[in-house]
Amino acid sequence: MIDVLDSFEKAAPRDLLPFRMPVQDIYKFTEEGDERRIIAGRIETGTIKVGDDITFLPSGKKNRIKSVEYFNGPLRTQAYAQESVGFTYDTEIYIRPGEILCKVGEKLPHVSNKFKANVFWMGKQPLVKDKTYKLKITTQQVPVVVADIIHVLNAAELLSTHKSHVDRHEVGEIILETLKPVAFDAVSDIAQMGRFVLVDNYEIAGGGIILAPVFDSDS
Repeated sequence: MIDVLDSFEKAAPRDLLPFRMPVQDIYKFTEEGDERRIIAGRIETGTIKVGDDITFLPSGKKNRIKSVEYFNGPLRTQAYAQESVGFTYDTEIYIRPGEILCKVGEKLPHVSNKFKANVFWMGKQPLVKDKTYKLKITTQQVPVVVADIIHVLNAAELLSTHKSHVDRHEVGEIILETLKPVAFDAVSDIAQMGRFVLVDNYEIAGGGIILAPVFDSDS
């Protein structure tokens, strides 16, 4: 046990990871004569500063940081992981909540409509293939279908079986396919960007982690 614990590597500080900020909202105060369009959110990982080139995913739109904005404080030119801040950018572009703000030149998240995941199911009804659920990952929300169930683990008995559904309190390794592309990281790379929940009939019915993107040749 001691040898195993000693072999664990400490997770890298969030500031040293690639920059990720899910966009929560966009603010504009036109009634007060303020023409700034401020994108707001919580920085999950990384750092960013004025002048950095940025890209929004999954849309792929690009821009440059013009200013760092936050409530009732002195002027700042840089922001760090775990801070809730806002930014303005050089060129006015239309951005919607749910985009992931990333920094050009760093490793970017995957953009795909298909991925492999582990899901712990808590729903009253089983998780089944071909049924549509709602996926919530970071600030993104999109319809999703269970494309395949690879295997199922009974959490009580720790037995793995091949089934066409995942019952309550079981863990399934599954393939999910979204209606439109989403941006994400594998949980092994950036845990904060690889966690999600599944909603069934307006209730959170499952929680999961993304293992890897899936391409047509893989499935």
